[in-house]
Amino acid sequence: MNYAFLRNLAIIGFEGTIKNKTAITINGTLCKTIYVCSLKDNYKINNMSVSVIIIKRAIQLGKSFKIPIRETITVLTRLGYILNHSWGKTINQKLIINKSMRITKGGFVYNDNMTHLKNNLDQDIRFKLMYLNEYPEMKIKYNTYIKNNRDVYDMIIDYIKAVLIAKPDNVLQFSIDYFEEF
Repeated sequence: MNYAFLRNLAIIGFEGTIKNKTAITINGTLCKTIYVCSLKDNYKINNMSVSVIIIKRAIQLGKSFKIPIRETITVLTRLGYILNHSWGKTINQKLIINKSMRITKGGFVYNDNMTHLKNNLDQDIRFKLMYLNEYPEMKIKYNTYIKNNRDVYDMIIDYIKAVLIAKPDNVLQFSIDYFEEF
């Protein structure tokens, strides 16, 4: 449930402090939390600059609810994807986005399998040789796929004609409806 709350704060772009929010820890203990949210426009991750929200959370247990027991720092994109999550007394335990994950300028996060392969390519010489042996053949297959498959070529041409004739306001919905017929 906390993740949903953090995502909501990121999506609405909340900036400020939320005090004394009651929560339940993973083992069922009642606690109070304080959220301190700040927006940052140029957060660097994987050599990409993206707008984020940084949420610092102090979890307070016990009768006094005065002393923070745990502190966490979570960095999310403005669309709610977690990029970094740190916790512990010294904030030394970290969850960091995988190097093969890509972030678009709009803040979308996706797994780039090609980057993952490229990152591991240099570590395994056999894997690299297999790649280099197959690369020219695969490139030819990809480049000639549409030429060799007349049905696919005709379907794409028909779709483009339909879009140009219909001039839909919502091209995505039009495309979904068009290809559901097949």
